[in-house]
Amino acid sequence: MKVGIFGEGYVGYSLALLLSETEDVTLIDVDDEKIQTINNNIPCLGEVNLSYSKLSSLNIQGLHFKMSA
Repeated sequence: MKVGIFGEGYVGYSLALLLSETEDVTLIDVDDEKIQTINNNIPCLGEVNLSYSKLSSLNIQGLHFKMSA
């Protein structure tokens, strides 16, 4: 199953980590820096104790959402 999560805050990121163990997860956010962090397999929350190898084995992808006025 493919899952999309809007917002890469504490709840969105934690949920994505959990679901990505069995599903393909796309995290959608307006912050380019957060998206780059996810796509480079770097933990974006200090509380999350994950290694680079663990993150790279998960099925998480970041996607930029551009809002227009």
